[in-house]
Amino acid sequence: DAKKSKMSKADQKETEGNLNFRRIKIKKQMLGNIRFVGELYKANMLKEKIMLVCVESMLKVKNIATDSTRYILREIPEENMDEEDHEALCKLFGTIGSTIDRPESAHIMKQYFKRIEKLSHDSKNLSSRARFMYSDLIEIRKKQLGCASCSENCQDPR
Repeated sequence: DAKKSKMSKADQKETEGNLNFRRIKIKKQMLGNIRFVGELYKANMLKEKIMLVCVESMLKVKNIATDSTRYILREIPEENMDEEDHEALCKLFGTIGSTIDRPESAHIMKQYFKRIEKLSHDSKNLSSRARFMYSDLIEIRKKQLGCASCSENCQDPR
């Protein structure tokens, strides 16, 4: 801030413009990397377990079940999601959703989408943009599953 106060208004604007440009560039690279990882998974070059770890990391949750037949997610309270995390998660599910959302993993997807449904209604902590991205993701999943209502009460038709 001391450095900023010594700068002229024109220099401050130029510096802010440069920072904004770099921020946008980094965001595009990050989203490109997310899509790349998703495409690797779709091409069977990454295992499902790796993708599940990625999704959990992005959702800031951890599976606390003690056996492999159950899936119980707990939020990691000390970790908060920022706007980029929400966008990256939606981008990842947009890329791998139809591939990873299979009958064998329905119990896992049900847990993820419970959390996503909760996020889609969190107007206190999320921007409307992030909430709408989650709502779109939920709607796309409903269409793919053929459900009228894919909330936690949905009976997966598969």
